[in-house]
Amino acid sequence: MPMPYSHHPRQGRLLVWTVAVLGLLFVGLVVYQKFYAGADRYTTDEHLLAEVAEADFLDDPPSPAAWAEWRGPKRDGVMSMPGLLRDWPEKGPKRLWSQEGGEGYSSFSVAGSRAFTMMERAANTEAVVCLDLAKGTPVWEQKFDLQKTFQYGGPRATPTLHEGRLFTVTSDGVLVCLNQSDGKPVWQTDMRTEVGAIPPQWGFASSPLVVGKYVYAIPGGSKGRCLAAFHRDSGEVAWATQDDSAGYSSPVAATIDGVEQILFFTGRRLLGVRPDTGELLWQFVWDTKFGVNAATPLVIHAKSGAAEMSYVFISSGYGKGCALVKVSGQGGNFSAKAVYESSELCCHFSSPVRYKDHIYATDETRDLTCLDLRTGKTAWRFTKTEEETHELRNRGYKKGSLVRIDDALLILGEDGKLGLVAADPKEYRELAATRPFRDRCWTMPIVADGKLLLRDRKRILCLDLKK
Repeated sequence: MPMPYSHHPRQGRLLVWTVAVLGLLFVGLVVYQKFYAGADRYTTDEHLLAEVAEADFLDDPPSPAAWAEWRGPKRDGVMSMPGLLRDWPEKGPKRLWSQEGGEGYSSFSVAGSRAFTMMERAANTEAVVCLDLAKGTPVWEQKFDLQKTFQYGGPRATPTLHEGRLFTVTSDGVLVCLNQSDGKPVWQTDMRTEVGAIPPQWGFASSPLVVGKYVYAIPGGSKGRCLAAFHRDSGEVAWATQDDSAGYSSPVAATIDGVEQILFFTGRRLLGVRPDTGELLWQFVWDTKFGVNAATPLVIHAKSGAAEMSYVFISSGYGKGCALVKVSGQGGNFSAKAVYESSELCCHFSSPVRYKDHIYATDETRDLTCLDLRTGKTAWRFTKTEEETHELRNRGYKKGSLVRIDDALLILGEDGKLGLVAADPKEYRELAATRPFRDRCWTMPIVADGKLLLRDRKRILCLDLKK
């Protein structure tokens, strides 16, 4: 008589092997979590590290120009404001107006007396909205129906203003061009049908870049269509290239070794391409969990004697860390190599800013961090007390967003704390603080004409930052 199924020798051996394999996988996971995932990681190229130690970082003066696109005119999150209010009243800077904001994480662009942003109007509808900067009243609104909605609803991209037109991307991948004056559509291109765009898990977040006659975007299309340039006047595809997933970062224009190029931070690489053709000039592989490379790269130029160097600083979350990448080009042949890679700074979605030879950013788990740009080592971290504390000065910023105004950092924390902090590499030095929000704040603050624009998941606030 056959043995009962549960006692068959072959099945017993299979069960033993299955348990053994699962046990080994569990042990491997524990070892990984203890000795790798949670451990500090730091690797360097000693030659390049010695080179950057002697370099003089070049500081372009902060631009006082209107904040007409994501992260400002140079996409570096830096501006100048000589009349900045540094000594805030007990209740914070004067509130000029408040407006319902709708769901979304789009920041603001400003031109003249108007501010532009995006917000959710219904479960399947997003809108580009123009507000009167002085009063907060709506000037015009243009709605777009979505084919797909995402977790943490609402649009992510920030409008780009250029020569009387506005360019932006809906969270499901439609690139649009509107008249800046009245919001009427000029053209729109569905990147899903035109270049096979594949929406990332949390929706399109990249803000389009306009340089010359092209609009640059990261559709993340397959079959050589990850990156794309569109004709500014028509929306037609000029070129498309590469096979990466889209990621969530925004492109940046740069000139490196005399060659103009567009830098993209995709779901797995930092790369530079020629603006007119999309030809790949160089690449630096940077794989991150879930393909979430979200922070905007910082382009940094330096000199050492007569030699000129160019670097790009990147940072990603999910425990990935940061890197300083040297990009070199000789005779048109470019290369990219890490000066260092470090786990000291993990920017989940908020982009870093630089002041002289230090980087300031919010780490995804370790709060506001000052990093030595030359070494990749932490200069200081803001150490918060228990989150339940009622003392504002002890509250942390968590995954908040920041900009730099001259030698000060303006930070909007994830839980609504607004702080003005000295960009001082020696210590955390808070100049002023208030708490205008009690809800989640994942949108970068901006300042234009002395007016500070903030938003949480429900409201938009405008505060007066003039002295």
